[in-house]
Amino acid sequence: MTPLGPTAQALLAHWALAWDRRGLPWRADASLVRKTLVEGLLAQTTAAIVAEHYTRILGDVEHPNDWLDLPLSEQRARVAPLGLPRLKQAALDSLASAFRLRRLRPTRLTRRDVAGLADRPGVGPYTAGMIALLHGYEAAPVDCNVQRVGARADAEGNAATWIASVLGEVCAVPETSIDRPLGYYAISAVLDVGATVCAPVMPDCLRCPLLDCCASAPKLARQQIMPW
Repeated sequence: MTPLGPTAQALLAHWALAWDRRGLPWRADASLVRKTLVEGLLAQTTAAIVAEHYTRILGDVEHPNDWLDLPLSEQRARVAPLGLPRLKQAALDSLASAFRLRRLRPTRLTRRDVAGLADRPGVGPYTAGMIALLHGYEAAPVDCNVQRVGARADAEGNAATWIASVLGEVCAVPETSIDRPLGYYAISAVLDVGATVCAPVMPDCLRCPLLDCCASAPKLARQQIMPW
C-alpha cells in the first residue's frame, strides 16, 4: 500500500484529534441509519441548526421503517423548524426507502444502492457522495466549504481535483470494518476546516491543520502576521 500523502495524513490526524469539537450529535451516534438520514438534512441547511433538532427528528429512528411509517403530518412537523420542510422530508423519505430495499443487511447500503441516490428526490450528487463515503465507497463530493478549502490548498486552484486526489488516497486504504470509513472521516475534517478556520475572508491559517500543505497558506497567513 502506498503511504498517505501529507494532506491526507493531516486531515485524518485532525479528525482523530478534533472529531467532535463542533458538538455535532450524529458523530457520536453508532447508528449508520441515522448518520445516513442526517446527511439528507445537512445538504439543505446548516449543521448547527440540524444539531439543535437532531434528537427530536431522528432520535427514535432505529430502522428505516421507523421514519417511513410515521404519519405524514408527523414527518413534516419534525423537519419544519429546519425550513423548506417538504424538501427535507423528501430527502429523508428517499434515503429511508433506499434502506428499505435491503433485505439481509438493512443498515448498510450497497454500492448499487448508493449509485442511484443522486437521482432521488431531495438528495442530489453532493449528499449521495457523502453517503457513499459513509458506507465505505469512494466518492468526491464538493460543497461550498470543500470548494473554498480545496481551491486554496490546490496549487492550480482546482477544488474538485484536490478532493478527488485526497479521497482517492484515503479510500485505497484497506478497511477493517464499516465502522472505520476513512474517506468519510477525511472529508468531515475538510468540512470542519472550512467551517472553523478557512473562512471566506481572513482565514485563520496559523491554526489550520493544512498549513504545511496548502498552496495559498504562505500568502494568506502573511495577512495574520503583517496585516497590511
